Amino acid sequence: MPAKESASNAAPALQYQSALANYRKFDDQPVSPWTQVNDTVGKIGGWRVYAKEAREPDPVATSKTMPGSATDQVSEPGRAMPEPSMNHGAKP
Repeated sequence: MPAKESASNAAPALQYQSALANYRKFDDQPVSPWTQVNDTVGKIGGWRVYAKEAREPDPVATSKTMPGSATDQVSEPGRAMPEPSMNHGAKP
C-alpha cells in the first residue's frame, strides 16, 4: 500500500528556464557631436533645469500619509502629540 500512496503524492515535474533566456547583448549607441549636445542642453535651459528637476519631489512621495507625518502618528488617548520642533536645539 505505501507504493500507491507515494505515486499519488508525487511532486510535479520541474521546469527549467535559464536566467539568460531574454538576454540582450550590449549595443553601442550612436554618439552625437559634443557641440550639438551642448547646444541642445542650452536650449532646454542648461544645468539649472536638471537641478530643478532633481529638487522636485516624486509624485508618489507627496502623499498625505508620508512616514513621520502627523497623520501617520498615533497618540495615546488623553495625551497630546509633541510639536516636531519642540525643544529642538535647546540646551538641557
